[in-house]
Amino acid sequence: MTTSRAKLPLRSQTPDSWAVAALREPVALLNDHAHLEKKAAGNALELIDRWPDPTPPDYWVEKMAAIARDETDHLLVVTRLLGRRGGAMSKFHRNPYAAELRKLVRGGTPQELMDRLMVSAADRGAVVRAV
Repeated sequence: MTTSRAKLPLRSQTPDSWAVAALREPVALLNDHAHLEKKAAGNALELIDRWPDPTPPDYWVEKMAAIARDETDHLLVVTRLLGRRGGAMSKFHRNPYAAELRKLVRGGTPQELMDRLMVSAADRGAVVRAV
């Protein structure tokens, strides 16, 4: 089943030109993807210590660890694809979009955990899937 873009309840549309531009540089696209997988795994591990007080939800640690493992598996797949294309994961990576999302987290407040989960979902989608 296909859904036309016009029927999706999105606040903004990604221009078709984005995909064309991204596919012109598959090594850069895969490098960016690898860094997103790495960040998702790290976020899941960091969230192990950030459960809602007073006690963690059932299976919190197990869910976060499973997400980290899943994202690490994805990282391995993407880096293999990157290598097959003659590339390698760069040591440093900046993502202005993700940086702006992280600025929205209300650190040191009761809302911090929810903000982090929402930013992780917007940035990657991995954390909220399993919670």
